[in-house]
Amino acid sequence: MTPGHGNRTRDLWKPYHRDEIDEVRQGSPLDFSFNRLKCLDEIKVENPRSDRILKCPPLGPTNLYYSRSLWLSYNKLTSLRGLVELVNNLLEQPLALAWIDLSFNKIRCLDDELFLIPNLRTLYLHGNCIFSLVEVSKLRKVDKLRNLTLQGNPLESMHKYRSHVVNTLPQLTKLDFVVVCEEERQLLPSILPYVPPLP
Repeated sequence: MTPGHGNRTRDLWKPYHRDEIDEVRQGSPLDFSFNRLKCLDEIKVENPRSDRILKCPPLGPTNLYYSRSLWLSYNKLTSLRGLVELVNNLLEQPLALAWIDLSFNKIRCLDDELFLIPNLRTLYLHGNCIFSLVEVSKLRKVDKLRNLTLQGNPLESMHKYRSHVVNTLPQLTKLDFVVVCEEERQLLPSILPYVPPLP
């Protein structure tokens, strides 16, 4: 084994290096996708889907689920109001939640409740209605966020969209399923020489 190899291997399994595949390996997602939900209050806790991955997460001693992943894609959600309460009502270990899939909804604004999920590392927002980079800048508060999707939002039509998002969220290691490499970061000053810092 080459010097330092063991340390690099251990580093790969630190929490912020895990991607969505690893999260599923940690446990089945809690899946409320394809339910035509307009708000989170409509979720029936006892009825998660099991057909997409052929099983539901196990239940814990208080009859809540053990899962690190919450899937809410392909609904009609416009707001994330009630997200923290929902997570607490669903999960045996709410602080372990690391991946939320909100793709293909109708979300325009990112509610503050999203920033109260302390170990969120993967967030899918592709296929929504986010227009503004200012909304994206709010995700700076999610300091453990490493994997984000935004493609398919109106924001994507912005000139040099990817560079703007990477510049705005320096904690990201992957954007729209593509790794953010160090060379890309080094080129940002020449690509975006006059971009003022966002609030």
